[in-house]
Amino acid sequence: MKEELKIFIETKSFIEKITEYSIYFPKRENIFKNKIMETSFSFLENLYMYNSKKEKIEILFKDVAMLNYYIEYAYKKRIISHKINNELTNKLSFILKLLYGLKNVS
Repeated sequence: MKEELKIFIETKSFIEKITEYSIYFPKRENIFKNKIMETSFSFLENLYMYNSKKEKIEILFKDVAMLNYYIEYAYKKRIISHKINNELTNKLSFILKLLYGLKNVS
């Protein structure tokens, strides 16, 4: 139970950070910006679905992988800095570790 709560807190923190940094995205990358925001919120929704109905956890791993790709893409396109890239990647890495812990518990 404690690990489930921690993953919700970390996910919400990640979404707040990605929302904060979304101002750095240029207008030409508006579709990409919307996609990363949509995937972030979708991950949170799927996490709640998993918690309440014990849905398949693989969906959550897919969302984390996509978010990781989006951050990598933004860094390669020089939309976000190295510091922001490291911060967001570290948060996603921690969320991924919590997901593996959640998978092993259930």
